Amino acid sequence: MSNNISFIQAENLNKLFGRFNVLRDINFSVDSNEFLAIMGRNGAGKTTLLRILSLLVKPNSGKLSIG
Repeated sequence: MSNNISFIQAENLNKLFGRFNVLRDINFSVDSNEFLAIMGRNGAGKTTLLRILSLLVKPNSGKLSIG
């Protein structure tokens, strides 16, 4: 039996560094029994997303729920 509560939920996350938009409208959810893989080319924003998920960096806009 699964409950519909996500462990991690990202809604419309955006991150800018100066005028450079690193992340734009990122949306996903991960349940507590799921795995997430983040893949992309160099400079795609993977590290920035992980820094946001670890609460080291704040997004410019959007909503992040953890737990």
